[in-house]
Amino acid sequence: MGEPGAASCPSRLAPPAGDARAFADRVAAACGRVLGGALASVILHGSLVLGDYAPGQSDVDLLAVVDGPLGASEVDAVVCGVIAAHAGVACRVDLRVVTRVVAATPPNVPPVELCVALDPDAQPEVGSRHPGEPDLVIELAVCRARGRALVGAEPSELIGEIPDRWVLRHGDAQLARWQALTDDDRHAVLMVLTACRVWRFSEERTYCSKPRAGAWALARDPSLDAVRAALRQRQGEPARIAPADVGRVLGLVRASVGAAWSDDG
Repeated sequence: MGEPGAASCPSRLAPPAGDARAFADRVAAACGRVLGGALASVILHGSLVLGDYAPGQSDVDLLAVVDGPLGASEVDAVVCGVIAAHAGVACRVDLRVVTRVVAATPPNVPPVELCVALDPDAQPEVGSRHPGEPDLVIELAVCRARGRALVGAEPSELIGEIPDRWVLRHGDAQLARWQALTDDDRHAVLMVLTACRVWRFSEERTYCSKPRAGAWALARDPSLDAVRAALRQRQGEPARIAPADVGRVLGLVRASVGAAWSDDG
């Protein structure tokens, strides 16, 4: 869902959604050239699929599924291929690679073969063989429900069902971390609108874009000033989000998630 602390690329340089999608296709093609038949799929998810991609704010989110563990040479080749595709592109990309077995029968904290995070204003971040990534269970669930294959098999053919209670638990854990960061003005919009997405999932078991989740939350409770201000900021309008208002949204959503989690068993 994204974490406060990530650097933002300048919106004046960031590509529009169509160009970002073309870049995602290039990354998928690079993975295909490197991995060949070992690549089961490259799945696009996140804002480009949900319809809320915002130049300068959104990542290009990709999940690759491979037949088995990657060797050191394969890891190096994938990283080099993705970095080459990213050259001259002013947007962030977040690529994670999992094995076919992990995708088919996801554990509560899935292991990751490879993570590649690229930002035009920072050095590449690369991690391999992570034993367990808590947020990945949400990513797998979103990919299964809303992802689109750029190459290879469709998400529903590769990714197994994930219990709603796992999604709720990890979403709640993320919101709990953010309750200590309510004065982070730079990431207030992310925190508020992500909380709205978690809230709507807890109530309706549906995945939607940040703006749609924010509009849904305001329809439920018009007094949520932080949500209204966050939506205005997403549209490029000036609007201050008070830390207390951020905290109120996070607390409200955590209460709803706790109740939904209990109901789900």
